[in-house]
Amino acid sequence: MGLRKLSAVLLAAALCLSGCGLSSSIGVAPLHLASIPGRAVIVFGVAVDADWPFDGFSVNLDQYDLGRQNITGNCFWFEHVGATLKNPTLGKKQYFAFVVPPGAYAYSPFNGAVLEGPSRAFLAPPGQVTYLGDFTFVGSGSGMPVRNDRLVRLDDRIVTLTSDLSGARQATGSDAISARMVEVRPPHAFLCTP
Repeated sequence: MGLRKLSAVLLAAALCLSGCGLSSSIGVAPLHLASIPGRAVIVFGVAVDADWPFDGFSVNLDQYDLGRQNITGNCFWFEHVGATLKNPTLGKKQYFAFVVPPGAYAYSPFNGAVLEGPSRAFLAPPGQVTYLGDFTFVGSGSGMPVRNDRLVRLDDRIVTLTSDLSGARQATGSDAISARMVEVRPPHAFLCTP
């Protein structure tokens, strides 16, 4: 096999094994939401109430297998959703909505901040618009400012979960139900390499 052909084969293999993490979840505009038979619609708010030193603040949720007590998927198929506030304004909440496979969803181990309290999964039943809550970055758990350097530990970046079902219903124009939550073992991240 020639060097050119070998290079092309290796490049194709690297692209195929790069761990893109495909997902069937679809982000939708959180206005006038309606249920979809056979699918779940999840809604949650994202806000920043303390200085976040980066251009955007994201909240990621991963599908969670209650039987295995871990996130589902692998490097090739990874059911997850992600909501990002670009250049967040302190105290301003934004709602996000996603059409997802029904099931349980947990705060992702791939987030840049830790969710306060026990690990929990949010249950998203089929044919329902389900409100999960509002995820708000509140700052450093140690009282020290969050800095953009290597000395800040991830567990010093705290996110709280609060509920404002009537506010979510009003913002989305839906009759969303509040998610049932169950305490779960903390999810583990996985590493994908070619």
